[in-house]
Amino acid sequence: MEHEEAKRFLRKYATISIALQYFFVLAFAAFVFLNIFLDLVKNSVLIVFALLVMFLERTVQFWYRAKIESIALNELNPPKMKAVLETKGLYAYLPNRYLTAHYYNGDYQETLDMCNCMLKNKKDKQPWAYYSYIAGVYFQLGDIDGLKTACEKFEAYKTVNQRIDIFCPLMKLYKLYANEEYEELKKLYNSEEKAQYNRATYMVCEYIHAVNYYTLGETEKAKAIFKHISKDAPLLNVGKLSAKQIENIEQGKEYETNQVKIIPNESYELHPRTKKANVYHIIRLCCFALIIFMLAIIAILELKQEQIRKEQEEELEQFEKKLYGVIDEAYDNFEVLAGFDVEKNDKTVEYMVVFENENNELIVGYYVWYPDEQKNGFIPDSENVVIGKAYYSDSPCSDYTICYTIYESEGDLPNDYYTMRGFNCNDQKLYICITDIY
Repeated sequence: MEHEEAKRFLRKYATISIALQYFFVLAFAAFVFLNIFLDLVKNSVLIVFALLVMFLERTVQFWYRAKIESIALNELNPPKMKAVLETKGLYAYLPNRYLTAHYYNGDYQETLDMCNCMLKNKKDKQPWAYYSYIAGVYFQLGDIDGLKTACEKFEAYKTVNQRIDIFCPLMKLYKLYANEEYEELKKLYNSEEKAQYNRATYMVCEYIHAVNYYTLGETEKAKAIFKHISKDAPLLNVGKLSAKQIENIEQGKEYETNQVKIIPNESYELHPRTKKANVYHIIRLCCFALIIFMLAIIAILELKQEQIRKEQEEELEQFEKKLYGVIDEAYDNFEVLAGFDVEKNDKTVEYMVVFENENNELIVGYYVWYPDEQKNGFIPDSENVVIGKAYYSDSPCSDYTICYTIYESEGDLPNDYYTMRGFNCNDQKLYICITDIY
């Protein structure tokens, strides 16, 4: 039955988790395609989307792991959580979730061995959590010496991080009990902090207080709390222990400490990844590597495009400098309105220039290259150009005749023409149109 529940859980949440992660990666790949090949997405948008993809992927991971952990912490069903984690094909490697499942299931030897193994990893970011689990194991086993040692190590770690009490609220209770401050612990029973705990932590907190009442000899109060725990959380470690404590109370026994001693297994190794978990891990790393690789390509292309843009701007600047220089030799005051290549059969015939002189007259001419003199020049073709009039010009650099007309409206343009350029002149939009080249 547990195995079937685990399968249903994996079908529901693991499939959603993996599907969402692949969707994010594929969506990013689609954005990259639109950027590189169709130029429909800006690079800045793509970079933001890539960061969003990574954030969402991690969010889905946390959501999926939280769903697994909630089986023990909120459903109070650690056997089901163990079945989920041990089901063949679980994609994520979740050692901390294994630890949670073992602890709340009452697998004390496994819990202690896992905590000691994880504490050997100096890079681990939450050793305080393992001390809390160890303290819980020793408390529930009645091993006061072990409990004191765990509390001392936790306090020693507090010198590094003063805020860990926030994450391990039960350590304060364990410490009071270990130091035999039973009356002080009793005062905390109605603490408002308990309302902020998840259900499993709340049950463990209740068990600590029940044991404290039992130790003080207030058996009726202790029995009432034990009954409440065993009824609401029968599958939890403290639920099983509560049922046993009720029997002891009914038999008139006092609370016994140092009942069981467990010795950590120094050769213990953490649960290995399953083959599918390894495959999924590799695929996930490849997806992130692909995203980073694509971003690197985009960055390189962006740099190259920026370099090309700068070169084009420099070329244009040099070109305009030469153009203005040759026109300046013939005209004192002028403003260039348009300049463009006149092409026929995909070959440039001339470079035509339209500008306005100091008398507000339109002038059309050609920017040319004199090979013999190895310099540029300007040849005016028509001065004081009349709008709407057709002009026929012999190309100075070819055997072609170029026919052009300047129009006031785009609607006046002929249906068939070679080239058209729009320009502004005295707050008016005009159009020069190359109607024929022969």
